This record gives sequence, structure tokens and C-alpha cells, in this order.
Amino acid sequence: AQAAAPAAGEEAWALRLVNANNPLPDDFTIDTASIPGYDSRLFDARAAADLTAMLDAAQKAGSPLYLVSAYRSVQRQTALFQRKVNQYLAQGKSQQEAEQSAAQWVARPGTSEHNLGLAADIVSADWYSGHSDLTADFEQTGAFEWLARNAPDYGFILRYPQGKQEVTGVEYEPWHYRYVGKQAAREITDAGITLEEYLA
Repeated sequence: AQAAAPAAGEEAWALRLVNANNPLPDDFTIDTASIPGYDSRLFDARAAADLTAMLDAAQKAGSPLYLVSAYRSVQRQTALFQRKVNQYLAQGKSQQEAEQSAAQWVARPGTSEHNLGLAADIVSADWYSGHSDLTADFEQTGAFEWLARNAPDYGFILRYPQGKQEVTGVEYEPWHYRYVGKQAAREITDAGITLEEYLA
């Protein structure tokens, strides 16, 4: 696939940094579009066509993908975060310890790229036939190899790469892809850097 030049104004919205230090404002809203073939997967309407095109291309290439999750409301993020906190509380951690541990795996509400509508958790289509959760061994699949080669052509980067936890504040997640626009995706991937480093 040939990477097209970014549309006018693509950079500003597609490059918004959302993390523990850059939460979304409480009044943040977004126009979403549904992703064909999925009942309840929504994505930023401005990038939904690129996500759909990437999923279609992988299917045609014989590396079918499965979109685990995309846009999540802050309310949904709150529930996911609390569930993780509760798991650590059940292990005997204090509230503060449980929240700190949970935040290593589930972003605090308003600090997740899923709340922004530009993040997609993607695995191989047959992933859940042998796994019950998202795990780092996704990197050993053909689907991961396909994404590594092709995701930038559709404007996506591997958002939380191996060895960059100090920069991103998030553990390695080979399944988490972030839309940043085609030009930025190619530059970030070619340089082997993170969105934080690119924006710095």
C-alpha cells in the first residue's frame, strides 16, 4: 500500500498525546463511526476508514485480524480500571498500591488512548481459540508480523513498544495500535521511537 500525504489538519487531531500526564478534559467528546463487521466497535470517524482498510488488507493478505477493542467511553474505562484495582485489593494490597499496580495495565479513566477514539487493540483472528486474554506472545504470530510491516501505511503505530516503558509509562503491548496519520506513522516507525519522543 502506498502511504498518502496527510490530509490538511490531520496532524493536530491525530497526534494528540493522551497518557497519565496528559488526561483528556472532562468535556471531551468525539464523533465516532462503527467498524464494519463489528457490532459495537467504534473509532474516531476521521480515521475509521483507515482502520477498516487495514483490517480488509490483512484479510486479503491471508493474515486475518480481530479488533478486540477500539473507542471506549470514560465510563467504560472507569469500570475496567476499577475491576483491575479490585483484583489487586483481593491480593491484599492497599488502595494506593492497588491503583498504582492497576495503572501499569489499565489506564486511569481519561488517560487512555481508547477514550480518545484513536487506539485499537488488535490480535490475530484465531487468537481467542488459544488465549483468554491479551498477552505479549502475540508478537510471535504472523498477524503481528503483518502489522509490523503494514500498519504505518494505514496511519498506525505500535504504541507501546518493547523497551520503551520508561518513556511511555506503559508495559509492552504488542496488540495496541494508535492512529497518528500516515506521514507521522511512517516517520515514527522508521525512527524506532514512540509518540512521546516524536512530539518532543
